[in-house]
Amino acid sequence: MSRFSLGIAVSTADTECEASLPVVNNPPKSGTTVPDEGRFSLIMRFQSGGMEDQRATVPQPITEILGGPDLFINMGSTINLTCHVRYAPEPPPTMSWAHNAQVINFDSPRGGISLVTEKGYVTTSRLLIQKAVQADSGLYTCDPSNANSASVRVHILNGKNRKFRSVLLRVTVKVSRQH
Repeated sequence: MSRFSLGIAVSTADTECEASLPVVNNPPKSGTTVPDEGRFSLIMRFQSGGMEDQRATVPQPITEILGGPDLFINMGSTINLTCHVRYAPEPPPTMSWAHNAQVINFDSPRGGISLVTEKGYVTTSRLLIQKAVQADSGLYTCDPSNANSASVRVHILNGKNRKFRSVLLRVTVKVSRQH
């Protein structure tokens, strides 16, 4: 068992205590001051001489794009990609989006691309692309600055491709039968 000690002085109305966080597993990542994932034991020593031991599990941040791993969008429709970041130590300072490994430029001549990000316990970032065209097909990646990235593959349907319509129909039937 590795030990990671965090000297915190906590003042309350009735007493003062010091807290140390011994790490039961998962030592801190390089460059971080507090481990961000694992099981921890919080031992508080009170001025009165008493002690209290609390245990907690801190989950790893989770990033996901709703509807993935493949999304089928009709040509001319609006692409709405919604990325959720949960369990991050704080809301991500920045949320980047990429299309086929190229950071998306919101001032591009294509136009019609916007981003709405709501920060909180669960941070939500919505990438909206108006009037989808074939060039919008590909791999989209949501990359929060303090958590792992997530990706989804977007397929633009032109209405004539029966193969994709057949796949979309099978996916819809499979999902509806699970409920």
